[in-house]
Amino acid sequence: MHFRELCTPNYLADPRGAEAIRAAVEAGVEVRTVQDLPARMVIVDDHLAVVGLVPPGTAGALLVRSAVLIAALTQYYDQLWATATPVVPIARQGRGLGATEREVLALLAHGLKDEAIARHLNLSVRTVRRHISAVMEFVDAPTRFAAGAAAQRLGLLS
Repeated sequence: MHFRELCTPNYLADPRGAEAIRAAVEAGVEVRTVQDLPARMVIVDDHLAVVGLVPPGTAGALLVRSAVLIAALTQYYDQLWATATPVVPIARQGRGLGATEREVLALLAHGLKDEAIARHLNLSVRTVRRHISAVMEFVDAPTRFAAGAAAQRLGLLS
């Protein structure tokens, strides 16, 4: 059996979402992220699909057994999958970005230096650098520039 899952960067950045993704990866699920998922759906062996009702939060789902509709849903999912970003390195971290790490990331994206970020957040420069290291580890990036690019690609910068 082969399982694939798509999620959004917002879900992955949330600690509970990151934990769920980490557990899925450990169970052998291949996971990728896309900027937007218009609906939740599960496709089972090209014979059955369950599609959540839109808008999100609406109770209920559609059970699809039509081969033509399942083929269309599968093709749509495969198109999303082809453009999605693998999240295995992120999922291995087992947690999302904390609030301070998100603030540090946003300030870095605005071009602030470590010292300015420290003053802005009332932190020591050393603490700011630890947060930057945590962000780099979270996005599996070897440099600050690569971390910024990865954060942008994963939708962690608003």
